[in-house]
Amino acid sequence: MITPELISYIKNEISMGTNTVDLNNTLLKTGWSHNQINEAFQAVKQEKTAAPEVNYSRIPEFKTLLKNSTNVLQKQYRRIFLIQLFPAIGIIFSIIFLLLNNLFPQIPKAILYIAYPFIIFGSIMGLLSGPLNQFAIVFENEQININKIFLILRSKNFWKMILLNYFGFLIYILGLLVPFVLILVPGLLSIIIIFSLLWAAIGFIVPLKLSFASYIFMKENCSMGEALKKSWNYTEDNLFTIFKYELSFGFITFAFNLVPVLGNLFQIFILTPLSAIFFYHLYLSLKFQKETAS
Repeated sequence: MITPELISYIKNEISMGTNTVDLNNTLLKTGWSHNQINEAFQAVKQEKTAAPEVNYSRIPEFKTLLKNSTNVLQKQYRRIFLIQLFPAIGIIFSIIFLLLNNLFPQIPKAILYIAYPFIIFGSIMGLLSGPLNQFAIVFENEQININKIFLILRSKNFWKMILLNYFGFLIYILGLLVPFVLILVPGLLSIIIIFSLLWAAIGFIVPLKLSFASYIFMKENCSMGEALKKSWNYTEDNLFTIFKYELSFGFITFAFNLVPVLGNLFQIFILTPLSAIFFYHLYLSLKFQKETAS
């Protein structure tokens, strides 16, 4: 007889990128029979198939999607709060460092420099908090604790997801750098100028069209190449809508960041997880649109 703990273990290992053959062998060594393992894998597969999808007949309005995402954040926040706490460490220690340095200038600098590792750690975790939130939202039944966070950080799939998360942006940046290499070639100046202007104007389409690859990679359990291809395909009929939503969310983030400290903390604790939820549900909506149209 299979147990909920076995099903949860298999789901957890699959989400961390463990090969099913290796997982099967591990379970056999720990005493589970072939029949029990097959039954547990089938239960995981059925649960995944039965998982509710966003069932929009059309792409929701920005306000509607933002409201729905806020409701999800309220329900999920206790589970994902720990992810937001790590990047906040950097800001907290930065504030402590500045206050002590200004209020107590007689304190030896060597003591104040103790804050630097925490500031660096918080900054790194700030870069990773977006993908960590994406992981937590896609695998909404996973419990998030310190041990789980570090297990995620050690998994190959997580770093593949990070690469997919920034892949489109990297292509755009590389496109902007190409002219600086070609400028060394005589006689190409006019072509370089035209290319630079065109790429600067329309190159941003690439990161837009690839912006859902990390969600697809996790949710649909496919290869990196397939995730990029599907993201490109899902977005083809709604590119302007996605651009408007990205711009609107970016404006909200920019506005809050104008407020020192409190704005940064609001971004870490609210806007980052809210963004992960917002664009995850936008992805599900785009996926639904594409599947119902075909």
